[in-house]
Amino acid sequence: MKLTTRLWLFLGLVTTVMAAVSVWEIRAYDQARTQVNTLVPEDADLVRVGNQLVAVLTISAIINLIILALATYFARRWVVVPLLRLSRLLRKVANNDRTVEIKPVNGAPEIRNIFADSESMRKSLVTEIARADERNKDLLDQIQLTKSAEKSLNSNAPMVREVRFALTPRFRRKDIHPLNVDSYVRANAGVTSGDWWDIFSNRESHYLVQVDVEGHDNASAIAGLQTKAIFAAAIAAEVELHRIVKSVSDILVPDDTDEYPKFSTAFVIEIPRDIGKPASWLSAGHPPAVLAKGDGSKVLLNSSGPMLAGFGQVWDIRQFFFEPGMKLIVASDGLHELRNSDGSEFFEVDQIVNALTKVSTESTPQEVIEQIVDDMQAFANDVNFENWEKQDDITIVAISRESV
Repeated sequence: MKLTTRLWLFLGLVTTVMAAVSVWEIRAYDQARTQVNTLVPEDADLVRVGNQLVAVLTISAIINLIILALATYFARRWVVVPLLRLSRLLRKVANNDRTVEIKPVNGAPEIRNIFADSESMRKSLVTEIARADERNKDLLDQIQLTKSAEKSLNSNAPMVREVRFALTPRFRRKDIHPLNVDSYVRANAGVTSGDWWDIFSNRESHYLVQVDVEGHDNASAIAGLQTKAIFAAAIAAEVELHRIVKSVSDILVPDDTDEYPKFSTAFVIEIPRDIGKPASWLSAGHPPAVLAKGDGSKVLLNSSGPMLAGFGQVWDIRQFFFEPGMKLIVASDGLHELRNSDGSEFFEVDQIVNALTKVSTESTPQEVIEQIVDDMQAFANDVNFENWEKQDDITIVAISRESV
């Protein structure tokens, strides 16, 4: 039974009872006065008092009816009508109408509070719906990506394998001693990519290079192969660092102006074999690398110039002494696209710094990588982490210098 129906029944019952009581009182008085008149002579004062009593009872019944009518009016205006309006608005919200707004009404504080709470609930629902839509969009993107990966696997599987094999690191660990390095690499399933990392050496130094090429098509794979070949040849020829990076940037800009350049980011650090010489590094639009010093402090190595094939060809080359006990962590932007369980936050560079605080200063690069991966899995739920690994190209490299 509706609230309005119950209210009308209640007020009707109260009105009927009050009217019946008033009629009964007046009738009982008339009967009593008739019986009194038969027993005692009629008295003018008694008659006047009796008439006054009848008038009072009648006026009282009329006032009660007026009060009931006013109570009915204000109950409907202050309670029933606002609740009916709220019901209509909530029904619109339930039908996914995001434009509706539950504005407060004039009335009792309790009713205003109900409207305020309902508006807060509506805003929360709209926020959750927006997040759900975003997650659904991500899911559709992942489905499309899976279809693309399946198509790539079916048509270009041999090329995908060959490209990835060519872009895997080729250095030998014994050749870079006393440097120690470990990595975490996940490639987008079934899709070609130009992302790579490696260590190149010449007589004077070792070079850690990480390149992140835009896109997941054949052109990206070719760009990755070209950039790696240039770095390998130029470092072996002991070409100056800035000239190497400029040459790589030039090769990523096509001659045909109708094509778009293959924008890429890169982090390059030259670590001299002589521990007495400083390490030189530059970051071409790359996410910040993290340098963990032996005393436990952390330093961010931020971008020192534009992306390769980007808007400019000048990069600042910066230096620091890469001493035993120091560790350097370089991660591609795929890492920072990992979302937490509700999708509201990304795995930022601060999360890497936090992971480093959980390991000792004597920890190996392998232990650092393991801690970062553990924090990544704790940051996201299993489904998010698994989908992220399949969807993005991720490269994390940790390098340290051991005591000779």
